[in-house]
Amino acid sequence: MMAADLGCGVNKTRDTVGIDRFPLEGVDVVVDLNKFPYPFADNSFDVFYLNDIIEHLPDTIGVMEELYRLCKPNAHIYIRVINWNSKLNAEDPTHVKAFTEHTFDFFGKYALRSYYSKARFEVVSCEYQFNAKVEKYIKNRRLMKFLGTYLNNVLEGLNFDLRCVKNTTSPSEHEPRQDRDIFSLIRCPHCIGDKETKDNSSLTIYNTDWLLCSNPHCKRKYPIVNGTPLLTLKDGNKRISVQPESLATIT
Repeated sequence: MMAADLGCGVNKTRDTVGIDRFPLEGVDVVVDLNKFPYPFADNSFDVFYLNDIIEHLPDTIGVMEELYRLCKPNAHIYIRVINWNSKLNAEDPTHVKAFTEHTFDFFGKYALRSYYSKARFEVVSCEYQFNAKVEKYIKNRRLMKFLGTYLNNVLEGLNFDLRCVKNTTSPSEHEPRQDRDIFSLIRCPHCIGDKETKDNSSLTIYNTDWLLCSNPHCKRKYPIVNGTPLLTLKDGNKRISVQPESLATIT
């Protein structure tokens, strides 16, 4: 099973591929999360974790569509996010989006809005995190939910479990094998967004410290720093001359 922690920072979920825009300790692949598409093959992951990250990304629909592309059928996405009317939401100036317990119904239950996005997810569960001081005095959960809608700082956080709803009878012809590692799933950020070059965007290890795009019209290389691939658009260096003996095949 391949699991990824998107925007993991220094608190990566155990046994996951850590993906972040900064090469912090625990980060396995450096990716600019505001640039689409992300440099990974279709149907790469069984599980995604997004802990306190999606509220920092300006394009929620774009993120969910990318996750949909990268998820295998029935993959699960676990999202932890601050509730919209908690003071914690306003205290951080890097928060650019707000969420309620019904936000992700947009991608499933709200079928009349499906023309906005083809990404489809079932909300399996939504757990509520109430303010500890309020919970000390109010024990009734239904009352707490009611108050959380109309009063600030009662409902502080939300934990979602989303299931990716895909057609399981027709998986992508380019779906990766189950036994591949993260190096076999990553793709050239410059090529994967182009329909004509997407299928030729795999990366090959070059001189141990670089990844080289297999597209003959690209041939950009991306650095590997302390075992971590840096896959942002700015990291890609235009065409290089390559000797065959300098390449190592990723299997």
